[in-house]
Amino acid sequence: MFSEIEYSIQQQDLLENLENNYVLKVTVLKSDCTIIDIYQSCMEAAKTAIKVFDSRILDYNKILAYQGRILPVDIDKRYKLYTYPDILPKGKLISLNEFIGKGLNIETLTLTRTGLSFTESNLGLIFALFHEPHGGGVYRKGDDDFIRDFFAAFLPSIENYIIYKWSDDWSNYFDSGKEYWGTFFWTLYNKTTQEITVIAASATD
Repeated sequence: MFSEIEYSIQQQDLLENLENNYVLKVTVLKSDCTIIDIYQSCMEAAKTAIKVFDSRILDYNKILAYQGRILPVDIDKRYKLYTYPDILPKGKLISLNEFIGKGLNIETLTLTRTGLSFTESNLGLIFALFHEPHGGGVYRKGDDDFIRDFFAAFLPSIENYIIYKWSDDWSNYFDSGKEYWGTFFWTLYNKTTQEITVIAASATD
């Protein structure tokens, strides 16, 4: 059984920034028991993350309603995220370089390119963060600071993770990304804390 950690102020600020300005979604989960089977635990964390992302959508819609926005009557169903009970996520163990992809100097945590093409291979975290469908592809002032803050908050021990990349057929979360922009879903198991960071992105134009 997994639940979200208690986030620091810095993490909370970054999560709010991500929700408002980026396609990328992040949650950090902890287990209520000692993790023995890392792969199985990461699979369970992946499914739990979908529930977390769904609850955030619900919370956001409640805020809009409180502000007096007129929302469709079927808003809860329209944006509901869920997993398919008959399809299990399939994970592939990947390297840190494959997870990050092109566009970042890992040593200095500075961005190295002005743009990435959809046709390129090894599109990872940097693409998912900075090349969203609407207005992506050109780095903005402050992006280097943002990526350093991101790693400090969510991936502080960069070499200390076991990383899985997951299939995209086990939840409706991936439907929009399959239309156009792409889908990304990773779990990063911290070998010291046993926390699992889940990072995901899926979007269309």
